[in-house]
Amino acid sequence: IKKYSGDEYIILGDLNAPYKIEKDDWGMALVNVLKAGDRGASHYNLWYELAEGARYSHVFGKKKGTLDHIVISKALSDFKGIDYKPFSFSVFQKSYMLDEKGNPLRWQITDKGRGEHLGIGFSDHLPISAIFQTLSF
Repeated sequence: IKKYSGDEYIILGDLNAPYKIEKDDWGMALVNVLKAGDRGASHYNLWYELAEGARYSHVFGKKKGTLDHIVISKALSDFKGIDYKPFSFSVFQKSYMLDEKGNPLRWQITDKGRGEHLGIGFSDHLPISAIFQTLSF
């Protein structure tokens, strides 16, 4: 991986990987290739700001997971230009977005073949957000 020291950039989206390596090396690319992790890593994965039990935006079966990520370069924490506002990372969830078990309320469709939306539900992922601010260069 090319080193981008001093460059301000954000890697975000559904990366289809957990924030740390799990069973069968799932998440290895995020951790070992991208070098995403806590503040000591090359890239800071904002999931580390939340308590471990609150680290999820997706539920598959009964397992809560972190497929969605906001990963930032070290330059976004150097108090120059654009910076990430510490501890502003959050998972957006309102009661209307959750099912009776507290999981994301998936969109409801008529059948697998036609897939017409019934007007119920949203996504199987909860939105994540973070605040960035501009500082003097």
